[in-house]
Amino acid sequence: MKNSRYISLAIFLLSLSAFTQTSSIPSTPATAKHLVIDRYFGDAVTDDYRWLENWDDPAVKQWSAAENVSARAYLDSLPDRPAVKQRLQQLIGSGSVAYYALQFRGGTLFALNAANGSVVQSFAVGSSSSSFPSPSAADGLVLAPGGT
Repeated sequence: MKNSRYISLAIFLLSLSAFTQTSSIPSTPATAKHLVIDRYFGDAVTDDYRWLENWDDPAVKQWSAAENVSARAYLDSLPDRPAVKQRLQQLIGSGSVAYYALQFRGGTLFALNAANGSVVQSFAVGSSSSSFPSPSAADGLVLAPGGT
């Protein structure tokens, strides 16, 4: 969840920087319309771009390749793109901490701690259910180096 907020912020910043750039923005390829009309429960529904859903169609592949070239040229021209890319890689690579197997004993909450998706064999001890200390109160690998 936290990473999705950072990604949304990065997209916003890239969009904002697009308004300040002075270079010309490459045009997107023209998209042909092929009228398709379906009837659902008596109502006509038109879709001019359904043909783009057929990935086996060589025209769709050609249009997609042209769209990718246009998008890549635009994105590469954004002046803040390298900094945003570096920051996104940093945020995504930083991982997060997760707690599981919560146990409440004697007024203290105990939980196992997993960082970056791997079990670290450590315990977290907190005084309430809403916060855990960091780093963990007891590291299982220090208490039992063999992991048992």
